Amino acid sequence: MNDNRDLIALPSMLIMLATLYYLTRSIRELAGLKLTETIKL
Repeated sequence: MNDNRDLIALPSMLIMLATLYYLTRSIRELAGLKLTETIKL
């Protein structure tokens, strides 16, 4: 039973970390675009 739980827990943790990583990346990109826009103005 424990092994089964670990098999489910590990991938879900990896997926959560990946989503957080991509979210932070997209937010940084958006912030960078906004900064460049303000500089252009």
